[in-house]
Amino acid sequence: MLNHARATGVAIDRLMMHQNEQVPADVQEIADYVELARVRLQLDNAAITAAMMFMQPLMDIWHPHWKFAYTVAISLGAKYTTEGFYTIDIINHLTNEFSLAALKQGERIAVSTYDWNSMNRRTRIFRNALVNVSLETPMTPPEQDPSPPMQPDDSG
Repeated sequence: MLNHARATGVAIDRLMMHQNEQVPADVQEIADYVELARVRLQLDNAAITAAMMFMQPLMDIWHPHWKFAYTVAISLGAKYTTEGFYTIDIINHLTNEFSLAALKQGERIAVSTYDWNSMNRRTRIFRNALVNVSLETPMTPPEQDPSPPMQPDDSG
């Protein structure tokens, strides 16, 4: 699992707690869904970051239904960062929990209520925020990092 998936789980949990939900979201369940979306939809970190960028205002609309909000957000994030992504890809490759009509309606609502000003700035803010959250609790402790230690260069 990528740190972005875990960071997204923590971020969504914080959004739900911010909205005074009595029961916080299951961070691991959210992170697993984010990772499943990333793998099955073949998304990169830019799409995952964009999904979280769209997710934040969607939680104001659809809390506590984080999964629907995130599914709409992942579709919008993928469309924002890649070409050739279609809403039906969600149903074909990720989940059929939501109908195509419901997802399209969700996208329409999201696009009509989203503030499209300063997208580059907003993207950088969300990328940096997710990196900060992932650094709070890294998945692999430094002493267990599988990468070999760097050796001094003897060629010079």
